Amino acid sequence: MKDAELEAARERIAKLERDNARLLQKLAEQRQLTEASRVASIALLEALDLQEVLDTLLDCLAQVVPFDAGCVLLLEDDDHVVMQAGLGYDDFEPGEVVLEVADRPHLHQIVRTMRSHRIDDTWRDEGWQRGIDVSEDTRSWLGVPLTARGVVLGLFGLDRREPNGFSDEHVRLAELLAAHAALAIANARLYARLAGR
Repeated sequence: MKDAELEAARERIAKLERDNARLLQKLAEQRQLTEASRVASIALLEALDLQEVLDTLLDCLAQVVPFDAGCVLLLEDDDHVVMQAGLGYDDFEPGEVVLEVADRPHLHQIVRTMRSHRIDDTWRDEGWQRGIDVSEDTRSWLGVPLTARGVVLGLFGLDRREPNGFSDEHVRLAELLAAHAALAIANARLYARLAGR
């Protein structure tokens, strides 16, 4: 009987240790999100140059959502998005990649619905297009709209080289940061218009 009680106590202790480790992990993730949000808020308040805002926001996103390559695509008009900031791409130049929204179902869906879209395996997704350098190695993709005042300004596009690279939690974290990002982008654009740039 004592051996059984001892074993039961060991199992309870092991469960408590696992629960404690899980809580510590959640706390670390929350601290990371808080710091990224703080930096994004500073970018929102201090930076008025659009490119600086986009680069800072992409750096903040990299702190909370793992990705191999990520970009900020801004709507140029109703039909086109332009890659204005990138992280993890070879030889990236802002404005160099222009994509037609209608030709890419995942982009069209984000712009139309103003909701995030995740592709767990691009090789199995009929609408995924290969053939441009930025998507050649992508196996999973996450797009998060950047909306301000009910208008889509653009989106975060995140790539992973393995399938199922993004979880529901990753989507949630990216969406939280996207709210800061959209406001910072809107403010930087307004400042540029007022400054006559």
